[in-house]
Amino acid sequence: DRMAVKVRAEDGRAVTSVDISPFIDHLPFGKRTGAFTTADASGSTSQAASIIEALEGGASALLLDEDTSATNFMIRDAR
Repeated sequence: DRMAVKVRAEDGRAVTSVDISPFIDHLPFGKRTGAFTTADASGSTSQAASIIEALEGGASALLLDEDTSATNFMIRDAR
């Protein structure tokens, strides 16, 4: 599928004004996630941003590999 997107965690990537709140809504020091911006994203915040960016770009499928994913992002749930 030409619209499938591989999503991975990328420590240290820049993220600019991406709403990652569907995945992460509590960050240290009260940092907001509705328009998340950083020059140095963690694995979890970069992966959340990559998923949102892929969906906004019209991805028809998301491809995730546990070896290139942020483990703590992948196990988040209501516990």
